[in-house]
Amino acid sequence: MPKRTSKMTTDADLPHFSAQIRPRDFYLQMISAIPDVNIFIKDTRSRWMMCDDGFVALLGCRTKDEVIGKTDTDFFPPHLSQVFLDGDKQVMGTGEPLLNHYEMVLKDDFTLEWYVTHKFPLRDEAGRIIGVAGINARAGRVDTPVLGDPRLNRALEHIRAYYNEKISVETLASTAGMSRRSFERQFHQSLGCSSMTYLRRVRINAVCRALTSSSRSLSEISLSCGYSDQSHMTREFRKLVGETPREYRLRGQH
Repeated sequence: MPKRTSKMTTDADLPHFSAQIRPRDFYLQMISAIPDVNIFIKDTRSRWMMCDDGFVALLGCRTKDEVIGKTDTDFFPPHLSQVFLDGDKQVMGTGEPLLNHYEMVLKDDFTLEWYVTHKFPLRDEAGRIIGVAGINARAGRVDTPVLGDPRLNRALEHIRAYYNEKISVETLASTAGMSRRSFERQFHQSLGCSSMTYLRRVRINAVCRALTSSSRSLSEISLSCGYSDQSHMTREFRKLVGETPREYRLRGQH
């Protein structure tokens, strides 16, 4: 039997091998091959520095040049972009990854989808945090169960079905079959916000869809989306979206 003369790989060989890999090309291409999964990298100012083609399409863009250097605030209304930016701050502030964080994404066609996001602190060779690396995975439409806990899914379904009516934390906790305290704790851990904050976002998203897909009056939309009157809707809309419903409708028509 011929004697084997090939040299065994040593620890000293590993850094040399790793240095030959071109992460920018290899890892982005590898992630892009996984259906409904996107990757992005941000700097400490939450500006996108790198992303794959799927992430570009998710933002409704055609080329990476339209994305690089911009932030979530350039593509999403404040009530959604602030959620994403808060996640970045948490990761960079604690140095700990943020895993299995469910987020609603308002797409360019004004439909809503769930994405589960994993964010990791990005460090330089000295160990300093220089940004965030993230992976987005499409979890399904907002009207489908996405959480692993069926109790929370029942609460989400109740909100989706009755967001245009008066809903209390007690009602949602009862629907989930949990105590109020346990329900709110589990809800916040899974969705990154309280159930009432989530309800407000759902109502605002419903208003956004109605404004762009119908010619109904603002008064009709306010009542159909769970607000006591048009003034109430306008106050909430301006607070979360940064403009009035009328301004939003006019912008969507151009």
